[in-house]
Amino acid sequence: MAFIVPKFEIGEIDPVLAYAVEAVPRFCERIGCDNPRTIHNAFMAALVANANRIHETLTAAYVPRDPASRRLLTLMESVLVRELETDGHEHLLHALKFMEQGGNVLLVSNHTSGADTLVLDWVANKVASDAAHSWTYMAGHVVNLYLLPLVVAGGVNRLQIFSERYAGLVSNDLRQQMRAQNASALLYLRALAEGGGQCVVLYPEGGRGEGALKPGEPQTMQIAQLIARVSPEGLLVLPSYVASADILPVRRTQNEFNEFVEHARPGNATLRFGPGIPWQDLQPSGCMNPAALRSYLIGRVMMGIADLAPTLKARGPHNRKGSK
Repeated sequence: MAFIVPKFEIGEIDPVLAYAVEAVPRFCERIGCDNPRTIHNAFMAALVANANRIHETLTAAYVPRDPASRRLLTLMESVLVRELETDGHEHLLHALKFMEQGGNVLLVSNHTSGADTLVLDWVANKVASDAAHSWTYMAGHVVNLYLLPLVVAGGVNRLQIFSERYAGLVSNDLRQQMRAQNASALLYLRALAEGGGQCVVLYPEGGRGEGALKPGEPQTMQIAQLIARVSPEGLLVLPSYVASADILPVRRTQNEFNEFVEHARPGNATLRFGPGIPWQDLQPSGCMNPAALRSYLIGRVMMGIADLAPTLKARGPHNRKGSK
């Protein structure tokens, strides 16, 4: 039976809480966990925790993970990730070692569904003892402005940004506010990167590709350039490939991210890491104007991701079939 999810407004709380009373038990029953009461209680605790701070976080440049959401995210990972094909752990471990030596890492990934971060977080924490707990994600408006997706997204550290595409849909005043928040987020990112030892996660496609990589957004390379410019021990770009739509199918509706409670389910996922690429190795041999340089860089970055995608390019020796 299909349930209609109300179209909640930005920052709305009371209608979301009322909906959750009915929806969360359905969610727990559908995912079939051994102890549904544990998931139910954790979900409601995370909902209340984010409701209590949402009016502060809506316009924040940086939002640290919330403990209640962190607990829920871990529980959901253990239930929703059923079968996992994964490879390239050595590349992740090399990147973490680079961070220990003071370098910064920009982890770039394709984007297939709202469960991508859940899968990445699950694998990284298993491979390297909760390594992803300190990572920072460049997060867009769909998970920053609405209470329901924040229940899960609140489990990671977020730098909150708005895409130019989304900003183009709002009034001039609101667009200026979004651009000001983006500028604040980049200032915070600069401060993080100056200290070294950071991993920043970026989905450079600017949206979810369904079955194929999108070209990538050249503007996202400003993030990489900023990190590289201030990194005390250099920047390593770590490409990864994820497929998680079996866990959270894509629903192309305006209310999609509020609807995840009705659609998320235990499923299979894929995650592969490629060799880290030193930032200097991505640079062109000749001079380019800023726009051309960003286009060149996004092309190189997306090629690194495409090398890991089985349907897009022949898989090299570092992309051998992983274990399940």
